[in-house]
Amino acid sequence: MPFAWALLFICMSAGAGDPVTATIEQAQSYALKKNRDEAAALLRRAIDVTASRTARVRLRETLHQIARVFFTDQGQRAFETGQTILFENPDAALIRLREAAALENGNLSVRLALIKVYLLKQDCAAARSEVVSARALDPADGDGFALEARAFACDHQPLLHHDVTAAPSSLTRWQEQFVAYVHARESLHQGSPARAAESLARVAAEFPRFPEARFYLARAEAAAGGGGEDALRKYVGLCKVITGRDRREYGLEPRVCSHQKEAEDELAKKPVDL
Repeated sequence: MPFAWALLFICMSAGAGDPVTATIEQAQSYALKKNRDEAAALLRRAIDVTASRTARVRLRETLHQIARVFFTDQGQRAFETGQTILFENPDAALIRLREAAALENGNLSVRLALIKVYLLKQDCAAARSEVVSARALDPADGDGFALEARAFACDHQPLLHHDVTAAPSSLTRWQEQFVAYVHARESLHQGSPARAAESLARVAAEFPRFPEARFYLARAEAAAGGGGEDALRKYVGLCKVITGRDRREYGLEPRVCSHQKEAEDELAKKPVDL
């Protein structure tokens, strides 16, 4: 049935004069039956054909809620356990998150957590596969948009498709700067260290406790002809005092401080200024 007719049918059967309200109620009805995909598809189609900005906001908020709602206590517990141990024991976290995924029919929070585990384990293909599903479910989710960039940069796949001008309007400042950090890393990889250093310096200034911006800033400065030692020392210093709260706050980058030993060894070889 074409969407316009389906929407009309919904409005008539619900006895509602407001098609947006009727669509939301129908989506919620699908969700109550644990049919997340049908509910999300209905809302995405409505967003595409709705002219009113206020109405689109209502539809997107409902989509965001339905994408992340947990249908079972068991699935939610498995997700929460996986989240808790993600950084300390990624293999065990992966087991629990896969258990949650099997119970929760595409829950977006579970998918995003799986992406982070795969990135932590450097399973780039698996991370991208989850990203495709997450972005299809809720295209306006800011974490999904940010992790899409990170998953494709995992093994330096082209980021040309990841158009920052097409980002969701609801991105937080951290999500925006995280995407800038990812693109700067790729600029460095592609041989544009000065451009990368400029962008990474801005990220480091705005989020001074985010270690990885310092590490790649050091690499960019060194490649551009500078030393990079100061940024590298700041990176090591941040990693020495990093907390679980910091890891959660900057969790879009699961591999925070993964270069700590490399940086320490490199600094140890440099002469000490007297």
